[in-house]
Amino acid sequence: MALVRTGDAEIYVEEHGAGPPVILAAGLGGSGDFWRPQIEAFKESHRVIVFDHRGVGRSGPAEPPFSISGLARDVVGILDALDVGQAAFVGHSTGGAMGQWLAASHPERFTRYVLGATWHRVDARFREIFEARRAVLTGLGAEAYARHSLHWLYGRDWFDANAGRLDDIVAASARSQPPTEITAARIDALLASDHAGLLSSADRPVLVLFADDDTLLPPAYAKELIAAVPGCRSHRFEDGGHLFPLTRPEAYNDVVGRFLAEA
Repeated sequence: MALVRTGDAEIYVEEHGAGPPVILAAGLGGSGDFWRPQIEAFKESHRVIVFDHRGVGRSGPAEPPFSISGLARDVVGILDALDVGQAAFVGHSTGGAMGQWLAASHPERFTRYVLGATWHRVDARFREIFEARRAVLTGLGAEAYARHSLHWLYGRDWFDANAGRLDDIVAASARSQPPTEITAARIDALLASDHAGLLSSADRPVLVLFADDDTLLPPAYAKELIAAVPGCRSHRFEDGGHLFPLTRPEAYNDVVGRFLAEA
């Protein structure tokens, strides 16, 4: 566990286990803690690297604006700081967008890519949803944003299982949020992203994951990405919502673990 410098930022990094390296990049929240179920599963066979995105969690302060390419460059900087020549890459949502940029810009640094619950291009629906999320955050505050986000991030089964704990979950999520201006700037980075064509010549194995009941990024987004990547593999989860690595960790770890083991 250490702070490593990448460009103009200090990034909090953790390493677990030993073996072929794999680096895991979280979504919009940006916290390495997102991956706790995967750390425990993968550290038995891999050197697992997780990190808090710049300006988030235990990483040092960072000034907006942000960009997907800038966040992705931090991944390369982390590998450099840890003296890792090549690693497998696992990204979820925003992390999956970062992975697309890395595959096009630094293909020599990665052995394979897992891209979960992510998008290939920003369309009108994507823009409307994320502009609304930003408006809730900046207009109503972190707690309202956390409650609003639940409906995009989780499926029906999760709500049934946690019906008596929602207020506590919202309060805890609001307390862990980065400063409002940081999250708002991260949303702006998503809205400015465009990965169309980046993976058309990918020369490493790519696995795209999606869930049928992901209401934030429904399967159509994954299918567009799959169609754009020659030879891409995919896996569909019947449920789990947008955050299926958290809500369906055993199934997720089995699918991703088998893909990583091929290397």
